[in-house]
Amino acid sequence: MAYVTEIAVSELDTDDWHKGLPKKDPNKWKVVCNKDNDPQDFNKGHGGKFIYIYFKQDESGYPISGLRMITGKDANPPAPWQKIDVDLNAKAGGEFIYLCYQNTANAPQISILKAGFGDTVESAMNDFSAGDIVLRQDANQGSGGKFIFLGFAY
Repeated sequence: MAYVTEIAVSELDTDDWHKGLPKKDPNKWKVVCNKDNDPQDFNKGHGGKFIYIYFKQDESGYPISGLRMITGKDANPPAPWQKIDVDLNAKAGGEFIYLCYQNTANAPQISILKAGFGDTVESAMNDFSAGDIVLRQDANQGSGGKFIFLGFAY
């Protein structure tokens, strides 16, 4: 069964998410989508840059086993977490928010990433399935407007 082996975040000047696909093996990457299967701009409704999260699935390689977000302009993740140095609120105001991941041997392997989007926290959370793990950090904290959350499934 395929699992997530790499994650990337792109900050774009356009809503054409294809332009942010990682250059190495672009056909192997997927963009995080919402429940309507639309690519999710993690800055949607707030102005600023267009922010897309991508993931690569494979049946071999070192699996991603955990995701979290950290806040603060110069925030550093605790060990053994790896920070992706793209502000999810780029040019939209609000908190500086960064996605982090970890690779842990013999831990559950993340199989897919998902997004929840809505006018309220509740409506955004309702975009996820019962078994999904949802990060409790609104990707647009402090910028006003819509709520956007990242989740995943094992």
